[in-house]
Amino acid sequence: SGVGSPSMEGLATEDLATLPLGSRCTLLRGAVRGDAAAAAFSTLASELPWTTETDEFGLHDRKTVYFGDADCVFAFCGLALSPRPWTPALLRLRALVEEACGLAPGALTACLANNYPDGEGHIPWHHDEVRAHGQLRAVASLSLGAPRLFRIRRRPGAALAAAEGEREVLCEVEVRPGDVVLMSGGTQARPE
Repeated sequence: SGVGSPSMEGLATEDLATLPLGSRCTLLRGAVRGDAAAAAFSTLASELPWTTETDEFGLHDRKTVYFGDADCVFAFCGLALSPRPWTPALLRLRALVEEACGLAPGALTACLANNYPDGEGHIPWHHDEVRAHGQLRAVASLSLGAPRLFRIRRRPGAALAAAEGEREVLCEVEVRPGDVVLMSGGTQARPE
């Protein structure tokens, strides 16, 4: 099955970027509704076994923890993470996000939870290593904390770039608690 249309009644969606070769990036506003998003944030912030990782660029400026299906090892920047078993709270969120995105149950195979200090920390420009993300190569980013900017730009050397070194920002949007950004198709192969 492929990426379908959002299925939650009344859910506002917005295509964020027009990308070639079947790539898609869509914002789903309020995929996890107000009180549920706040409760999920509180539960995850207090119950997950947060750690600060170090990769080839140094110590991260955020805390993370990785969960997923047993065979979904996640590798990036010289760091390989074996998945922890899904928690009940994460399984509930996974089901909500899959439903909102029109994905089959179990289509989302892993979750890298990120916990940023208030108003600080970020993930540098990157593209996700998607071998751990199932056949769909779908990455759904659920925001539960404070509003943050989400950006996609052209990656140098990718077929998407018109000229060497071009770094055109393709989209910039504020994501709020409960919003999901769904990236699918070749989205991880071309922009960052």
